[in-house]
Amino acid sequence: MSLGTSGFGRPGEAMEALALLLLAGLPAADKLGATLESETARIQRELRAMSDPDPDLKDSKDLIESFISHTSDALKARRYYLGLEELSRARVVLDGVQAVRDNQQAIEKGMPGFEGEWAKTAVALKDLNGNPAPPADVPAVVAALAQSAQSKAIPVLDAAHAYAAESDTRFGFYYLGSAKGAAAFADFCSSLKLARERSPAPLRSVSPELEQLQEKVVNAFRPPRSIKQHSEFIRLNGALKLARELDAAKHYEGALYHYLDAVQQYAALEMKAPGAAQRARVRKQLAALHDRLHGSDRDESIAELFVECAAAQVGAKQPAATAWKGARAIVDVVVPAYFEVLKGPAELEENVRAQTTVTLIRSQVCWPRKSSRGTRARFATFARTTGSRSSPSVSASSTTLPSSSMTCWSPSPGTSGISATAKKAGGTARGATPRARTSSRPT
Repeated sequence: MSLGTSGFGRPGEAMEALALLLLAGLPAADKLGATLESETARIQRELRAMSDPDPDLKDSKDLIESFISHTSDALKARRYYLGLEELSRARVVLDGVQAVRDNQQAIEKGMPGFEGEWAKTAVALKDLNGNPAPPADVPAVVAALAQSAQSKAIPVLDAAHAYAAESDTRFGFYYLGSAKGAAAFADFCSSLKLARERSPAPLRSVSPELEQLQEKVVNAFRPPRSIKQHSEFIRLNGALKLARELDAAKHYEGALYHYLDAVQQYAALEMKAPGAAQRARVRKQLAALHDRLHGSDRDESIAELFVECAAAQVGAKQPAATAWKGARAIVDVVVPAYFEVLKGPAELEENVRAQTTVTLIRSQVCWPRKSSRGTRARFATFARTTGSRSSPSVSASSTTLPSSSMTCWSPSPGTSGISATAKKAGGTARGATPRARTSSRPT
């Protein structure tokens, strides 16, 4: 699949092409680092060449610069998996801004102008739904990030139509560009020539763990916490939803990635920031985990990403309390959960026997309500929800949709949950007719 408007996949310049040819003789980690440096430089050039964007998108441009800074910091510290994740965020937001910039004439035409561009993109993306295809021998975290990006492309495309119709066609084009960026990043991951240098991890379905965690989340979603931490619950439920969808599609790398993200978010709901003595312990444990994972005979790259994230958070000059909470959650909860998933068959059988409760939660579909807030304020809301993994308050699942202006519906048992975009490229991709109501629980 080709989405020519995105930076990933554009023809490289002569010197870049030569540099990429020289990567063949490098170890996998160094090869990834060199490739990411090249892509980071490409995005920086695009950003510098961009004329002043729509004033309402200034916050998004600032956000891109922040992502690029985090990417550069990660690469300098040789945290290549974190750098890859940060780069994806920069690409998605940049493509959203560029879509608004490049479609001013269509924006002036309103919905008729938007519909044509949306239909073209729907045709390009319709084959993505449930069909991530990274190479089988890449590190698990590369496959996970590709699967994650592709799983978001279709929902963001659906959201683009909803925002254009209910709010502002500029929002529609912003999400349209972001959907293209997500798909293009998945293609970029699939194009990486990174042969896995260690034996594959014994990945499996995390459905039992997801059911248990979902039950804990439902039980925790009670006042006053459900009011005070409402946005945290929304992000947490989003991570669980992505993990369930990827798990059902047997994309176990992406499912594990988002399950561990949900584990971290749930742990952070109650976890206290460590004191001075505990901080020294956390730093020591992070160093030990890095050595253990890096020296393993099997591919531990998904866990390595989380450890890299924690190291980046506490490696700042003055780490905030939330950074220490996040790092502690990764050390004390996330990495143990990772190893629990990868236990051998005998241990798994014992875990299955111990599971006695299953909780079924209906999924919800959300679309924007008309808002009285200014347009720039609403773009800023998007910017805040598309945060950096190097920022302790943001999760791996943070993607696109501002939750404060959402109306949601729960499908009836007979309603299909498959995106209409995947069924037919054309028309509104919001599926069955919703029963509108304001959400009172995480979506």
